[in-house]
Amino acid sequence: MNTSRSRASRFVVVLALIASAGAGVQAWAAGPAPTLRAAPSGVHGFPFRTSTLNLAGAGYVEQEFLLSGTAQAYVPVAPLGSDGRWNVTANPGVTAPYVTRILVRRPTDPARFNGTVVVEWNNASGGSDTQSDWLYMHEEILRQGYAYIGVTAQYVGVQTLLAWEGGPGSRYASLFHPGDSFAYDIFSQAGAVVLHGRPGDPRALGELTGRVSAVLATGFSQSAAWLTTYFNAIHRLGPVYNAFLIHDAGFDAPLSLDVASFATGDPPPGGVPATPFIDTPYPLQLRDDQSQPALIVLSEFGLSDDGNAAARTFHLQPDSGHIRVWEFAGAPHLESGWFRDLVADDRKTYPGTALDPCDGPPGIPSIVHAPGVRAAVTALSLWARGASAPRPAPRMSLQVPSPPDDFDQSVVFNRDAKTQLVRGGIRLPAVTVPVATLNGNREDFDWSILGPGGQCVFVGVYDPWDHDSDLWDGQAGVDPSTTPEPDLQVLYPTHQNYVERVSASALQSVVNGYLRPADGVQLALDAVHAAVP
Repeated sequence: MNTSRSRASRFVVVLALIASAGAGVQAWAAGPAPTLRAAPSGVHGFPFRTSTLNLAGAGYVEQEFLLSGTAQAYVPVAPLGSDGRWNVTANPGVTAPYVTRILVRRPTDPARFNGTVVVEWNNASGGSDTQSDWLYMHEEILRQGYAYIGVTAQYVGVQTLLAWEGGPGSRYASLFHPGDSFAYDIFSQAGAVVLHGRPGDPRALGELTGRVSAVLATGFSQSAAWLTTYFNAIHRLGPVYNAFLIHDAGFDAPLSLDVASFATGDPPPGGVPATPFIDTPYPLQLRDDQSQPALIVLSEFGLSDDGNAAARTFHLQPDSGHIRVWEFAGAPHLESGWFRDLVADDRKTYPGTALDPCDGPPGIPSIVHAPGVRAAVTALSLWARGASAPRPAPRMSLQVPSPPDDFDQSVVFNRDAKTQLVRGGIRLPAVTVPVATLNGNREDFDWSILGPGGQCVFVGVYDPWDHDSDLWDGQAGVDPSTTPEPDLQVLYPTHQNYVERVSASALQSVVNGYLRPADGVQLALDAVHAAVP
């Protein structure tokens, strides 16, 4: 009997057994509600960026609704401090009507619903409405029975919808956004409608409504910046969400704007009351005096000054009774699986869409960021429903300027001299049992020699340890690895040794809560089929 193969097999079996475990449910808090109605079929007959996944095969349905009401803007009662404990109030007499959309994906069988609704502030930084966290989370959402709602919260998102299908008889003809000063209240109302629809309106979750136990707010990158301001300023005025996932951003957004959108520079639409520009401080921290939990998830890119600069804010944020910070070593901002699914959806929305140039070498496959986010959403869901807080996580080893607002000094990542992997942080199997150098921040290098794909800063670096055979290997300012690269035959004398070590690392990550069991099983199986050493 091959004892090493037997041990590796047992790791996979243990992971598979853990993967079969389900989650419990607890409680929910409510808020005000706008009007909800089903979206018309329009010209295209389907929603903008509808999912191309086989949702029906997964027991899910996708439905789009138009959300309308009256939104308010906000002003501070006192100066906004860097501790995030902001006191704001509704801007007196400043309200505006709005009509936007929400996109709902939910289990068709109520028995499959786990009780948690994930409500995403859709990302608009690319000039259109992107359900960025859905692209990272959907595998966990579908396999664990979450409901999901994507909210078009910002002005530029509505303008893109109108451009895609506007005019008489179109799906989005009635949409109207008064400007991003009102986006915070629109997001509150989108969360409130989950349980508190008006009599006679359709219910966003249909027959799942009575089974809701927690409503989570999530936002990625630019949306996380808006969600940070929402958490610090707006949430306390009338809590709608049970917990918050602040995902890969270190900035906050202005409390109020004097234009409709920074992205377009458009003036506020006619008839909308003027609102002042009210900036928020930076660096800052998430306020620590609220009872609803917040989980901050960061990549290397998100921590970098070239990325979202969270090292100056959330890396310095201490864990507390209701705040956890998870930093994933080796993670870029965007991974290959994210682009794959985005491009698939785009090709339906915009036929003929070409592959995004970011999806080129030497980008990182979906081995760190995506599995980490899937673990985060479940950890936050359980926390919001009364389970224990997620395990505190080690932070990456960084040199952050002191004081942190000394922008003449840069944040520096401390890396291992032999592998060039960052020290510290949450270390999933790709980092603990490496076969490549992973660096989540491509702006440290000059990848212009690789063409358009190489110039995308969001996808980080994945440099396989293949005896320095890649076109960038050995080039100063381009090669992220040491020269010569580590020898896999020395690191892992046998294939079975490699499989055992990956399996053990995956199991430990699952036990710590930083990796979902199903992902741990997959990583162990991937190791079995990998040509290592």
